[in-house]
Amino acid sequence: MVKNFEFLIAAYIIGLLLAAFGSLKINMTVIAAILLVAAILSVALYLVRRQQHVLVVIVVAVVILSGVWRWNQAIIIPADDVSKYNGQQVELLAKIDEIPSMVLAEKGGYTVSFSANAERIFINGVEQADSGGVLVYAIVATKADIPEYGETVRIYGKLAAPLAYNNPGQSSYAEYLRQKGITATMRTERLQTINRGGWLAWLGRWQQQAKLAAIENMPPEIAAVYNGILFGGSTNIPKHIQNEFRQTGIVHILSVSGTHISLVAATVFWLCNIFGTSRRYGALVAILTAWLYVFFAGFVAAAVRSALMASFALLAIVINNENNIKRALWLSALLILLYNPLNLTNVGFLLSLSATFGIAYFFGSVYQLFARVLPKKIAQVLAFTVVAQAGLLPFAAYFFNGISLVSLAANVIVTPIIDVVLIIGLFSAIVPLIIVKKLALFLSMWGLKAAIWINSGLAKLPGGRIYLPALTWWQAVTYYILLLFATLKLQFNKRILVIGGAAVWLIVLLIWISLPTKLQIHFIDVGEGAATLVITPHHHAVLLDSGGNYKKSAESFDVGERVVAPYLLHFGIRQLDAVVISHQHIDHAGGLPAVSAAVTVNRVIKNGAAANFNIDGVDFVFTEVVSGESSNANEHMLITRVSSGQLSALITGDLGMNGEYELIKRQIPINADILEIGHHGSKTSTSTEFLQAVQPHYAVISVGRDNRYGHPTAVVLDRIGQSTAKMLRTDINGAIIFEADGAEWMVKPFIN
Repeated sequence: MVKNFEFLIAAYIIGLLLAAFGSLKINMTVIAAILLVAAILSVALYLVRRQQHVLVVIVVAVVILSGVWRWNQAIIIPADDVSKYNGQQVELLAKIDEIPSMVLAEKGGYTVSFSANAERIFINGVEQADSGGVLVYAIVATKADIPEYGETVRIYGKLAAPLAYNNPGQSSYAEYLRQKGITATMRTERLQTINRGGWLAWLGRWQQQAKLAAIENMPPEIAAVYNGILFGGSTNIPKHIQNEFRQTGIVHILSVSGTHISLVAATVFWLCNIFGTSRRYGALVAILTAWLYVFFAGFVAAAVRSALMASFALLAIVINNENNIKRALWLSALLILLYNPLNLTNVGFLLSLSATFGIAYFFGSVYQLFARVLPKKIAQVLAFTVVAQAGLLPFAAYFFNGISLVSLAANVIVTPIIDVVLIIGLFSAIVPLIIVKKLALFLSMWGLKAAIWINSGLAKLPGGRIYLPALTWWQAVTYYILLLFATLKLQFNKRILVIGGAAVWLIVLLIWISLPTKLQIHFIDVGEGAATLVITPHHHAVLLDSGGNYKKSAESFDVGERVVAPYLLHFGIRQLDAVVISHQHIDHAGGLPAVSAAVTVNRVIKNGAAANFNIDGVDFVFTEVVSGESSNANEHMLITRVSSGQLSALITGDLGMNGEYELIKRQIPINADILEIGHHGSKTSTSTEFLQAVQPHYAVISVGRDNRYGHPTAVVLDRIGQSTAKMLRTDINGAIIFEADGAEWMVKPFIN
């Protein structure tokens, strides 16, 4: 059974996948099945001792079901969870469970953020039962007011659901927080300490002093990068720096990750070897040092995961069995997913795990290949980069739509500078001498400036990044299978067979991508706004509105950049035949600049200058009407009717009742299978007469969760309810995809 160790862990992960993406749940039927399998297992142990493969199959089935059960247990939100009070003003008593992050506030003082475990909650002075995690954003006046790790604090404010955009191929911030046990957020300027935090507070104060030293002695953006590298958290790092490091494929080094843990452990291991310590004791000291770094980093989740994986790898050296490094990595993955199955969808965990497994399984073979023609040091760096990129390629394609071609140069030039800054920074944080600390901060600052400058130049090199469309599950699985076979020591004829299989796979993939598809209409979840993507059978694309939100600064969240553009790239859209803007309100047109920067836009169609066109047999017909009472140009709404054969959809923007009556009066063809409800479900739109004229089978409301306008209104929901249309909402269903199926639409909401 020990020989099948990896298969059992894989079976557990398959169970998690079946529950997470196949919606398989544990119920009485499944429990009965588990008992039945257990009975069969007992019989097998008694009667079929020599047929171990039968026993293995039974055990694997039980382990798969265990994975299903574990996932379903992990996603349960308790009845008294704090999230049930989202949207309400509360008084909350909570214990801070991480070292708070901070930056200088624009109007003075500090903006502080931290997660906390709710202990007591009061609604209008009445205590309610509650539990769960809250992410708190607070503004404090002085350093003395900054809360500390482990403290119990009293917070006054309004609870809100975490920001979430539920679209295919996009990691949701709400999902990321849920993985950390956080289900609500709160912004406050009223925060009071109730109980001190003990030794945790000491750890927090030590780290806060180190962070403040950087904030007070470095430019803001350099300090943010410095603190992110040393202690984790990239929230405060300027967006352009994150984008440039993402472009060069080394964005992970901006926050505590496996790279940092590995560097610290490797440095200690190397020093032990220099001083004549045996490999076993050097590895043991490296393990202890890695966990000491985790302690000083404040037990950041990414650091804990990375230290666990590094520890198991080093443990193989301690027990003189370096051949078990692969098994150690499997075991660390199992422990991480047993503790928190939600890590299965954590982007950082998936990228770190896939890259690490790429190194563990493929480094030796690739290094030997490169070492034949290159110096050993160069061969090592090149092999390390290639196998890491090969390991994470499907996930890079899914989450980032590409891999970096300049990552080798970035790893060779930029990463070593960051590594030196990390070591100097840790030395600065530990050494109490002010003059030494100042010198270390000075060197770190100029080291980071050089690293950022060099990385920026690499990021701007033409062709530095390859676009990759997201792979389907079967494409990703076959990719890894072929990758594994390619590294096996096979006979020449079998190796030729593997190469041939890889070539066939690539050809099938290219054919798959280029084959005609069905007409699709995507209502993207952009929050309180609208963006609708039409993909024709031959992969032409038209975007109807682009989403958007009001940005207070260049660092504010940009829906076009963070939601719409990644959505287009995820579905292989690198060129838009047209972008149609219904009107100039920011929630419909604000995402256009970011979309235009990310993909090629052939033309932009706005109200006042719209001409009908046809692509691949799909008609786009425009009608301009005055939406409301105002004569403002923004009230001139451009209505789009998309049709192909018997199928049709009507996209209405912020169409109001006056515009609806005008369309009916002018006898404009507005009947449609799919109706985008006007103005996000505002009470000034979607009259009963309009619904009767359109006669939709589906009514789609593009609307933001917990929006301040109260959309969609009860009166509109009632009108839709009295019609024959099936209602779908982006705030509930996430992205809603309609796919032509003969003369019918097949609907695929992201959330059922």
